[in-house]
Amino acid sequence: MYLKNLIKKTQDLKLSEQDYWNLLLHYQSSGEGYESTIDDPRFFLSQKGRTDPDAEMEATLRGFFAAPVAENQHMRCRFVARYTWLKKELTINEARLPMVRCPDFEKMLLEMNARSVALIFPVAYINNPASMFGHTFLRIDGNSESTLLSTALNYGAKTNEQTGISYVLKGISGGFHGYYDSRPYHEKIREYTTIEDRDIWEYTLNLREEEVRRIVLHIWEMRDLYSEYYFFDENCSFAVLYLLEVARPSLQLLNETNRFLVLPISTIRTVVNAGIVTQITYRPSQGTTIRKIAETLSKEEQRLAYDIATGDTDPAAISIPENSLNSTLDLASEYIQYLASRRMIDGEEYLSRFHNALEEKGKQKQASGDLFEDPHSIPPNQGHLPSRIGVGGGCRSTSCFSEINLRLGYHDLLDNDKGYLKYSQINFMKIIARYKFKEQSLDIYNIQILDIISLAPQDLFFSPLAWKAKMGLQQKILPDRKEHLVTNLSLGAGLSTRIWETITYTLAEIELNVSQSFSDGATFGTGLSAGILASPTSLWKIHVSLRSISPLLGDPYRTLRGEVAQSFIVNKDASVSAIISREKIKNGDYSEVKLKWNIYF
Repeated sequence: MYLKNLIKKTQDLKLSEQDYWNLLLHYQSSGEGYESTIDDPRFFLSQKGRTDPDAEMEATLRGFFAAPVAENQHMRCRFVARYTWLKKELTINEARLPMVRCPDFEKMLLEMNARSVALIFPVAYINNPASMFGHTFLRIDGNSESTLLSTALNYGAKTNEQTGISYVLKGISGGFHGYYDSRPYHEKIREYTTIEDRDIWEYTLNLREEEVRRIVLHIWEMRDLYSEYYFFDENCSFAVLYLLEVARPSLQLLNETNRFLVLPISTIRTVVNAGIVTQITYRPSQGTTIRKIAETLSKEEQRLAYDIATGDTDPAAISIPENSLNSTLDLASEYIQYLASRRMIDGEEYLSRFHNALEEKGKQKQASGDLFEDPHSIPPNQGHLPSRIGVGGGCRSTSCFSEINLRLGYHDLLDNDKGYLKYSQINFMKIIARYKFKEQSLDIYNIQILDIISLAPQDLFFSPLAWKAKMGLQQKILPDRKEHLVTNLSLGAGLSTRIWETITYTLAEIELNVSQSFSDGATFGTGLSAGILASPTSLWKIHVSLRSISPLLGDPYRTLRGEVAQSFIVNKDASVSAIISREKIKNGDYSEVKLKWNIYF
C-alpha cells in the first residue's frame, strides 16, 4: 500500500515532468515526447524507460521496494542519485523500505571525500581528431592540500585504438561508445602535460559541497554504462554540462549551448559566463616549460643545457655567470625529465644526469624564479569565439564579386592567437558563396569540410613534423579556362622553423582532384609549398605562401599559386582580411584581390 501511495503521489505532483528527473535520466525533447541520450539499456528499469519518463519513475520506485539481494546489487545501491532525489521529493520513510547494504558505494564516497570541483581544460591536441578542439573533464577535490591527489571524472570514447578514416567516420556518426570513468588526477596530468605535451587550464567552481555530492552520486549511477559518442555534439563537453546541471539545475547551461557543435572552448565560456568560476590556474606542459625557459637564454646557453641533458657536458665543468647558470641548469633538468618521460634515455642515465644537474644547482647562491609562471599565457575563454562570418568582395581577373563566408569552427593561421594553439589552423565546415556581378550569378565557391595546418617549429630541443590536411569542394579554373566545382583532397608534411615571431615552412604535398570536367575524371599530383607566417605587431598578421603541384596521373593539370594574406585585428571578435593572389595554370594566369570584414561568434 505504501508503494502505491508513493506512485500516486508522483503522478499527483507530476514528478516525472520535472526538469531534474529529465536531467538524471538525460532526457531530451524528441518530437512530441522524450528520448534519453543514454543508449545502454541497463540504465533503464522499465522497458519503455528510454522514451517514457513516467514509466521509468514508476519502475524506479518499484525497484527501491524490491526484496534485498546480494550486497551492492539492489536498485538503491545502483541508482543512488535517483533515490536521493525521490526520497526528498516524496518524503519517503526509509524505515518502510527493505534493509539494504551498499559497501562499495559507501567506500567510494569515503575515498573521494568530495568537497569542491574544478572544470579542467587540456588545450587542443591537433594530432588526434577526438581532441583537436581540446577536451574538458571535472576534478573532484577533497581535503588534501594537493590537487594531485584529487579525482578526475572524465567522459570519453572507447575507440579500441582505431585510427585513420574509419576512426573519423565512426566519431562523426556515433560509432563509438562513450563512458564515464574516474582516476587519480595526477594520472591525467601525466597523460596530458607529459605524454601529449598539452597545457592544462583549471577553472575552480563555486559549487557547494552538497552540489558536488550530486555529481558524485550521478557518476556512480553512470559507471560502466555507455552512450553513443559523437565528436561534434554528444561529446566530453556535453557530458560535463550535464554533470554541472545535475549539481545546480538553475544554471541552465545546456540551454546556452549550440547543440549542433559543442566545443570544449565554448563549454568553458558558458561556465565562465554563468559566474561560477572563482579561480583560473595554468599548468604548462613539459614542452611549454622547456620552451619558456629556453626563450630567456642565449643560443650558447641553450646549447650548454642541451649538452648537459644529453650527457655530452659535465655541469660542473661549465663557467658562466651565476644568474645564467641557474636558468641553464633549470633547462637541462627539465629536458632530462622530458627525455626520460619519453624513454629516450634509460633509468640509469636519467638518475645520473638529473642528480649531477641538481647537485651543481644546489651549489649556487641565487635561487631560481618560478618556472611555471607565464604572464603571457591567455586563458582560453579570453580568446576569440570559434565560429566566424565574413563579408566582403573583390575582383578575379576581369570579373568582380561580393562574397560571404561562414565557418563553424575553429581557428586559422590569420586569426588572433590569444587563447589558442599558436602556428596551427583547424577550419571545420567553412562555406564560401560568391555573387559575380558580370555574370549575375550566385555560386558556392568553396566548402571546406576540414582544413588543418600544424606549423609547430623545430628547434634544438624538439623536432615536430609540420603537416597539413585539407578536404572539401572548391571552384577551380580548369584547362578549359572555366571554373568548376572540384572535390579536393590534399596532404602535406615537412618542417618549419621560427626566427623571433616569424615562422618559415616547407612542405611536400600530394593532391587529388575529382570532377566530371576532367577528361579522365580526376587528377593526382605532387608538389611543394612554402611560406612565411609573421606577426609584425600584436594586431597584424601576414601569411606569404607559394604552392606548386605537378600532375602524375590523369589530366595534365599543373598549378602554381602565390598568395599574400593579411589580417588586421580590430578587437577580440572582429578582424579585417586583405588577400592578393596570383595563379598560373596550363592555359593562363589569373589574379585575385579581395577584402573582407570578419565577425566571430
